Amino acid sequence: PTPGLLAVSAANGIAHRTLPEHISKHTDNKYTYKPLVILLSSFDEVLFLDSDAVLLKDPTESIDALLSDNTTTAIFWRDFWTLLHDARIWPHVGGWPGRGQYHPAQESGLMVFSKRRGAWGPLVLATYFNHFHKTFYPAIYDGRYHTSHGAGDKDTFQVAWYALGVPFRMMEPPSVVGPKFERDRRPAVCGGTIGQHGPDGALLALHHNGNKWRYPSWLDGSLRADSLGLSHAATLRNASDANHADGMDDTRSAMIYSYGQQGIMWCVVLNTPADVAPLAALVGRDPEPELLAAIDTTYSSPWMKEFIASATPT
Repeated sequence: PTPGLLAVSAANGIAHRTLPEHISKHTDNKYTYKPLVILLSSFDEVLFLDSDAVLLKDPTESIDALLSDNTTTAIFWRDFWTLLHDARIWPHVGGWPGRGQYHPAQESGLMVFSKRRGAWGPLVLATYFNHFHKTFYPAIYDGRYHTSHGAGDKDTFQVAWYALGVPFRMMEPPSVVGPKFERDRRPAVCGGTIGQHGPDGALLALHHNGNKWRYPSWLDGSLRADSLGLSHAATLRNASDANHADGMDDTRSAMIYSYGQQGIMWCVVLNTPADVAPLAALVGRDPEPELLAAIDTTYSSPWMKEFIASATPT
């Protein structure tokens, strides 16, 4: 971390831990560090957010409700896709966990852990899976004929929990959040953002995973805009319609759609019946202005410019 980053972190009560070089130099895949970062956290209960994920409200009440049964060690939220029942990993971790052909894939931009209840062991195993990701990512995501969407660190968590038989909770299917458009004469949403729900069914967080806050060239201003495309949300009417799509089966519950507008090149579109509503109506406010202001403030700050300059090859 740079001096500027350390200073702004200290002012906000944030401590940094630097990974030993023999770990940090092991791979250039930054996503493999997630479970290790969670293990090294000094907190017992950990709310993990990707840098492109934001909370829409105080999560305390939601997390307390989800952990109220005293046996749940982790809370995971779904991705749009399914894992493959013929992937090589399943015979080694207790067998296929799905009912029938489908089992929901996980997304790892939003996760909750309780170490004292038993998350330690699965987190260590997830760390092992990620340390040797060249072996375990294909084992989890490669089927006999094709690879499922979203291969990476995300499902190493639920696979580790299944392998050790440790209980966790998988939340209801996500919404897609993005611009509204017409598809087959019906309203649809081009979702570059996953909208995750709390136990009350209300939107809890947005994970802007499709477009990464939209503009990789934010610093030089060449692609700066006044919109993130977060106008509407589409939510499945029936949760049982979710997670019936993988790398080849994109005609079921969800599909990758080429959009090519508003700086959004691709997105996820739900194929099954869904309710489309303005995001502001669901959240109680329009979150775009506050997100744009936060992004602009962050990228305009001296500490961020110093940090990016230090990480940019010369």
